[in-house]
Amino acid sequence: TARGCNQCHSVDGSAKTGPTWKGIFGQTHDTSVGPTLVDENYLRESIVDPNDKVRSGYNAVMPSFKGQLKDEQIDGLITFIKCLK
Repeated sequence: TARGCNQCHSVDGSAKTGPTWKGIFGQTHDTSVGPTLVDENYLRESIVDPNDKVRSGYNAVMPSFKGQLKDEQIDGLITFIKCLK
């Protein structure tokens, strides 16, 4: 919430500007570069370079958090997303 992620991403499956994080980890989704597995690498890329692989059905509006979050913070966010089933 401190960085405003919850403005666009839900944790309960509800629709928002960006994709929900609930149950996303381990799934494959169509993106602007083709089918993409949502794994640790994809999530990290999506945080630092969010418009490189935009999920189909969503606009490229997410800002980059490159240089704004420490690696430990990104790791924590990825761990959080992985737990949302």
